[in-house]
Amino acid sequence: AKIHFTGSTRVGKLLMDGASKTVTRLSLELGGNAPVLIFPDVDLDAVVAGATAAKFRNGGQVCVSPQRFLIAKDAAPEFTERLAAATGALRLGDGLDPRTQVGPLINAKQRDRVEALVAGAREGGARVAVGGTRPADRPAGYFYQPTVVSDLTPDAPLYREEIFGPVLPVSTFDGVEDAIAIANRTRYGLAAYVWTNHLPTALHVAERLEFGLVGVNEWTPQSTEAPFVGWKESGLGRESGAEGLEEYLETKLIAIG
Repeated sequence: AKIHFTGSTRVGKLLMDGASKTVTRLSLELGGNAPVLIFPDVDLDAVVAGATAAKFRNGGQVCVSPQRFLIAKDAAPEFTERLAAATGALRLGDGLDPRTQVGPLINAKQRDRVEALVAGAREGGARVAVGGTRPADRPAGYFYQPTVVSDLTPDAPLYREEIFGPVLPVSTFDGVEDAIAIANRTRYGLAAYVWTNHLPTALHVAERLEFGLVGVNEWTPQSTEAPFVGWKESGLGRESGAEGLEEYLETKLIAIG
């Protein structure tokens, strides 16, 4: 009676094609390309600490992982420098070792894809601030160093595509409206993040972002009691909350004359 799928947008589209033949209901939680809009009135050290923890969780292999970092142009050099220092200090290693902070990628194909995205960005003029290679001390396993890439253009594949790996790209914006426009320039619409201490800016930006989940000064905008929502090519239907329960119910009218 229903298909519920969590995975890639490509497979979600295949399921939609198949479900059309039997008019089967679907709930799809698909890919993401979450923007992070950082305004200059925030505590950069606090944002850097939270960003590295949130971005490199599970090696960046999380659908709501903060991905496209957008920072106000004047604050970008300082932010990138601090971010590179924090990222370079992360411990890469075996996921079964409690000291490990970043583990391997899921398979060789995904590691090679992440590697190619970074190489393409470098060839396009972007700067790799830290990382950008496989770790020399771990020849076995699908490891890739936690990486920060700056001086990216919004048209770079590393910025447009879902990375699903330990790479943090940084770009800049000139003002609030420019930040919103760059953030919305994607086929995905799952999660987005806004960091500012100015409440009117936070509300204005959050309302304009074309994403189902928006965290304002928050890296985990989700809970069991609240709906988990994907817009655009990030999914159909709802998970969690009352809205998620309704996805599994049918409406029936019984009229007795």
